[in-house]
Amino acid sequence: MNQAGIHDGMWVVGADAGDYVDQYGDIVTGDLVVVEQSRYQGSEREITVKEIHFFRDRYELRPVSDNEEHEPIAVPHDHSPDDDREVKIIGIVLTAYADLKSRRK
Repeated sequence: MNQAGIHDGMWVVGADAGDYVDQYGDIVTGDLVVVEQSRYQGSEREITVKEIHFFRDRYELRPVSDNEEHEPIAVPHDHSPDDDREVKIIGIVLTAYADLKSRRK
């Protein structure tokens, strides 16, 4: 997410996705979201930050990064997975900050 100003070692502060929608309205293209991917009935989980883009038949969760290893995730609107993976938007990024004091260690 370095192209979005979020670098290694920074903290991300977010709001619960449901609470955010209730308070501020729909998530829109370009929002930074906290994504949880799980497999094997939740025994393997990964949490990451992506930029969301909506399309007629799907939404895409895109990395905003120079790292070519980070790939977008396409999710059909019917949420039918093409593998054992479940993808959920669990939060909306509100801010990010660096803990400068911990850099002295």
